[in-house]
Amino acid sequence: MAPRSNLAGALFAHMAGLTLTHVAYKGGNPAQLDLMSGNLDMMIIQPNAKEVVTSGKLRALAVSSLQRSPDYPDVPTVAEAGIAGYQSVAWYGLVGPKNMPPDLLKKLNEETIRAVAAPSVRAVIATQGGVAVGGTPAEFADFIAAERKRYEAIVREAGMSVE
Repeated sequence: MAPRSNLAGALFAHMAGLTLTHVAYKGGNPAQLDLMSGNLDMMIIQPNAKEVVTSGKLRALAVSSLQRSPDYPDVPTVAEAGIAGYQSVAWYGLVGPKNMPPDLLKKLNEETIRAVAAPSVRAVIATQGGVAVGGTPAEFADFIAAERKRYEAIVREAGMSVE
């Protein structure tokens, strides 16, 4: 699973040279309510906040992907806003046991690629602010390793622990 917003915030603080206070919530909705009521100054929020942004209840300052979002074409990326190289996006992937039979792995990969290419699946993912992609198991393993490496230093620097 993808980096959570606390990791995205820690990465943002590190790259911006800021000291931010992480406030833990039991879910995004309570945090979003505190942000709307002025109890928080900012937060990194998931794409499902489109309704509160388009309604004007929250103001999008930047998107955390490397490209502007089709949902928010006038909102700059964090990099465009001044923090070059910043990227933190939610991602999900299909995984299985390490000793999965190769023929089963091949079949699951083929079917997954076929599914994420389907217009109906892409449309549902797009409604949640996502982009459907597919690749090989090796490409996904490399991606996970790179994400882990990128966030390990941030986790250590922020003094975070796995709970």
